[in-house]
Amino acid sequence: MTPTDMPSALTLVTPSQDLLVTYRAALAESHAAGEHLELHPDLLPEYVRRLAERGTHVPEGRVPESVYWGVVDGEYVGRVSLRHHLTPALDAWGGHVGYEVRPSRRGQGYGHRLLAAVLPHARTLGLTRVLLQCDDANAASARIIEAAGGVLECHVTNPHGEPGRRYWIELDPA
Repeated sequence: MTPTDMPSALTLVTPSQDLLVTYRAALAESHAAGEHLELHPDLLPEYVRRLAERGTHVPEGRVPESVYWGVVDGEYVGRVSLRHHLTPALDAWGGHVGYEVRPSRRGQGYGHRLLAAVLPHARTLGLTRVLLQCDDANAASARIIEAAGGVLECHVTNPHGEPGRRYWIELDPA
């Protein structure tokens, strides 16, 4: 299914306790897939509060980051994060944008829609281009980035010693 074939609109929202039930269900799917095992369901209310504050309450060693949840018909389908600037570490691995789709919604075009929806936010921060990186093994992410105009700059090694890709997306002026 392509992004234009999907009937319901995806909305980006700030992480909210109002969506905790559907986010908790997404976390359970991730745990079943062996992902995000470090995040315990009992800690979700505090975690959600901290996510919502990442743009204004920046922990030491981090950069301001806008975190958005993609919501369709009241259901959490994924998240996208926009780091407001790069540090040397983020330039090496991490980039400006990171996104993730909940396991039950993968392969349905939501990654495309999350990335497309966050790019206007990057423009409002004054960014003229954004850096995205993905593991070589993540062919779906590479397709999403390339479909959004990502140009492969080079191959890199991720912090786990695995091969990765470094892309830039040029942003049209707002």
